Amino acid sequence: MTLTCGVRPDEIGGLKRQFVSALRHAIGDSTRVALLDFPFHPNCGDSLIYLGELAALKEIGVRILAVSEAEGFRPEHYVSLPSDTVMLFHGGGNFGGLWDIPHIRRNEELEQLRSFKAVMLPQTMTTMDRECRKHTRTVLANHSDVTLMWRDRKSFDASRTLFPEARSVLVPDAAFCLFPMRLPRATLRTKERIGLLARKDREGSGLADAVNGVVPVRDWECVFVEKAIRRLLRFAIERERSAPGRPRMRLRARLFYAYAHLNARSAARQLKSSNVVVVDRLHAWILSVLLNVPHVVVDTKYGKISAVITSWLPRELETLEAAPDHSLARARVLAA
Repeated sequence: MTLTCGVRPDEIGGLKRQFVSALRHAIGDSTRVALLDFPFHPNCGDSLIYLGELAALKEIGVRILAVSEAEGFRPEHYVSLPSDTVMLFHGGGNFGGLWDIPHIRRNEELEQLRSFKAVMLPQTMTTMDRECRKHTRTVLANHSDVTLMWRDRKSFDASRTLFPEARSVLVPDAAFCLFPMRLPRATLRTKERIGLLARKDREGSGLADAVNGVVPVRDWECVFVEKAIRRLLRFAIERERSAPGRPRMRLRARLFYAYAHLNARSAARQLKSSNVVVVDRLHAWILSVLLNVPHVVVDTKYGKISAVITSWLPRELETLEAAPDHSLARARVLAA
């Protein structure tokens, strides 16, 4: 069977198995892990990654002893853990200088926890100046045991050249571990023939400007009830973000899951509210594949989406549109 988007279910299942196998190998014999850098922000793509990471860890059968997000990280919560606990760093697209604050923070955490085995979950390498490369290489070289996972071959090849001291592994994006994904019962949104999801930040493709005024331009967007629930969860997480003790850690883990799950279901409803979507976010593309939503893809400014597609689902290159202002015409053909 082939999905309407052109990808076979067994292909997605194969990517999921590859990720789980690679993570199991990276963790090794330990049955205990900690998961750092929870994405405590509205970007639904990072929430999809986080839930995929949790799904893989559940399949592997390890215990998560500790979790934290940026403002709630406390070294003392980790250094007291059993010495065989593996430190897992949330994946994404912020390795390097493009999004320097998360990169700097992760380096600091690696330095503080260098006596523990560490695994950086699948990342995309962004631009790095000489000072950034030098400092990152020093941090990695001083670590006792670190594995770097990359979700595209370009980043993987660059890592092997720049950071030969670390173990580099090429694996699919963690969000593929959400396959098979439950379809939303209701979208909570008006049904549209063509939906557009375009980023407006430093990675933006220009899609938002190219079609502005032709169709509504949205990024990840929650409706009122979703926003209200998210505000409540934000309040609860901010109260619990650095509280000590195992019971509070378990509560924090449940709150993190609820926040990520809310974002992921909102994203699924948003995409399923359209017959065809035009997107320039990596995880809007991945979610379109998981939900079997016909799509047209415009690559990010730095080629992040095409790098992942080329590495894992090259037939999906047919969905790429090089010119943002031509993307709607292609979407109209799909929607006809």
